[in-house]
Amino acid sequence: MIFICLCIRLLLWLFNQDDVNSIAATSQTLYHYVKLAGQPNNSTRQMKIKHTNKYIKLSSLLIVFSIFLFTAKISEAQTTAEKVKKYLLKEMKKRNIPGLQIVVIHYYKIVLSEALGNANVEFSVPTTKSTIFSINSIAKVFTGTAIMQLVEEGKIDIDKPISDYLDSLPATWGLVTVKQLLGHASGLPDVEDNFTGGLVGKKGEDTAWKIVKTMPLQFPKGEQFSYNATNYLLLGKIIEKYGKLPFEQFIQKYQLDIVGMKNTI
Repeated sequence: MIFICLCIRLLLWLFNQDDVNSIAATSQTLYHYVKLAGQPNNSTRQMKIKHTNKYIKLSSLLIVFSIFLFTAKISEAQTTAEKVKKYLLKEMKKRNIPGLQIVVIHYYKIVLSEALGNANVEFSVPTTKSTIFSINSIAKVFTGTAIMQLVEEGKIDIDKPISDYLDSLPATWGLVTVKQLLGHASGLPDVEDNFTGGLVGKKGEDTAWKIVKTMPLQFPKGEQFSYNATNYLLLGKIIEKYGKLPFEQFIQKYQLDIVGMKNTI
């Protein structure tokens, strides 16, 4: 019975905190009535049981109401999820996106997880939650994290010029700092061709690297922002040299394995 008293107090408190004092009195009275109901005085017991039944009905009503609110919350969440899914499908059609995965995390809990469309258009292979997508430029997040891991180990300083860490760089590149590479403020020429989306020279990474080193700076270092792949290509080289592992192996060992990202390769 004490448990029922506490339940009533908690449920009512959730609905109106201003009634805490009266709720406390109500629950104490209920406990008192039940205790008296077990005493030998029949007239007193009948009167107290009558009042007790009223409070039990009240507690039942409150419990039912709380269940109703809880169910309504679940229904509202499901409705929101359906709205998001409907919006995504509309945008996928509008933007010609064949397939995608989405996860929404709110306060460390997954509130939405969907796999939509096709992973392979030609063979109509549906996207699943285990489909592996290329992360493309999201790799820069892992690269930046790896650089800061090396900073924590005291192996590099982001405020120092990249010529302190890499050899055979053009003279105009030497004073660019690691920090400027991270923030795309280096002014270095882009190893990727903006018109084709591929590497300059169209003959592979080695050829592109030779060509880009002959190209002029886009602007003096630190004066502007220009997103380009050269910055993170150089950061990758620093990671390999001071992390003493190929880039992919460093990321796997010191990031993916540590956090248990078994499906990221």
